[in-house]
Amino acid sequence: MLRVSLISIVVFMLACSDSTGPSHIEYSMISIIDTSSGAISDEIVMDGSSRMCISPDGSYLYIAQYWGDDIVQVDCLTHSVSGSLNFLEPYDFCSDLCLNDQGNELYARCGSRIFIIDVQSLTVRDSIYSDIPGIGRITHRPGTDLIYASFYISNSLTGIYVIDVVQCEVVDTFDYWTSNLAFSETGNDLYISDGQTIKRLDPDLGTQLASYNVNENVSGICLDPVSNTVYASWHGFNSIGGGVVSMDGNSLSLQDSVTIDYGASFLCHLPVKDNLYLGIRSTLNGDKVMVLDLPGLDIVNEISIPEGLQHMVADPSGDYVYCSIEYAVDR
Repeated sequence: MLRVSLISIVVFMLACSDSTGPSHIEYSMISIIDTSSGAISDEIVMDGSSRMCISPDGSYLYIAQYWGDDIVQVDCLTHSVSGSLNFLEPYDFCSDLCLNDQGNELYARCGSRIFIIDVQSLTVRDSIYSDIPGIGRITHRPGTDLIYASFYISNSLTGIYVIDVVQCEVVDTFDYWTSNLAFSETGNDLYISDGQTIKRLDPDLGTQLASYNVNENVSGICLDPVSNTVYASWHGFNSIGGGVVSMDGNSLSLQDSVTIDYGASFLCHLPVKDNLYLGIRSTLNGDKVMVLDLPGLDIVNEISIPEGLQHMVADPSGDYVYCSIEYAVDR
């Protein structure tokens, strides 16, 4: 098993990432929103949950259960657990995961490694060792054998690692302060948040092609490949107030914006139905999901969800939105 040593740093975890402090779980589940009714249609009980990804055909949902150091596979038709993989590495939690284009290979950040997992057998094919204690996000570049992994702690200790998953080695690094990574459908453009700025990068050279200053703390980025529109959610200081902006995918010029009374935490584009689902965490009346109509960013619905929103992903068909929920209290 090939190991690639990276720079040793201590990574500041994202403001909307999972808590690592001493706590015990009150409840953990996947709440499933039926987008036709605009209500929670089902729930799947979990043993701790955080980041998720869904297969390209919408058949399976993969959930990082960091409390159990494992990944759980959920059948999206039956809404039941159909498989799992335990890493058996005490004190190391799975912090992020993503799939390749074909959905046959899964990449998971767990403790000191990025694991490369064969989906059909749910077995580890290889791993890339790192002495970095945490990586912000990992994402697969469409049409390639590359994954991009971000981490940061200060302006002088930042980076995006470009990893060849066939050779299991780091092939390039880009110096950006980033907590979000999102590719265009073709993989020819990489969008990141760098402080309060959205940037479009050349993913081969790492050079900046365009930028837009949101002037607020960016929470998330997602894209509508049909209209080539980039959406970014933001939150104000102490998550008081927030909103969403839409930008042209080439120039990153502002197209539209909406301001809300809550700090926006998570953002996902709903394909087919032309909606944005905006996850709001820690509101006075409990967590919620706002539905925004496109392209005008009009709020058309608010859905109450259990407290403890960790992440959201949309079914490729646009029928469901999966919400990772975990409520934990300090001991």
